[in-house]
Amino acid sequence: MLVSSIGVERTDQMPFLILNLFGVLKFKRKGEQTLMTSGLPYTVLRPGRLTDGPYTSYDVNTVSFFLFPYGQLV
Repeated sequence: MLVSSIGVERTDQMPFLILNLFGVLKFKRKGEQTLMTSGLPYTVLRPGRLTDGPYTSYDVNTVSFFLFPYGQLV
């Protein structure tokens, strides 16, 4: 069993674009592909962010603000 991450196939879309700034999702996807081609039986889990409360976009909005304070992607 491999615990990967939501968004490993959507790294060019928001919010995964921001979450993949350091290539974490790319390497998680590489791990998935390695396991899938290994010939071993496998299960890949791609959990999202789990919280003990309702969804808010606080984290993504906070990161976005510090990366793009003027609201522009360049």
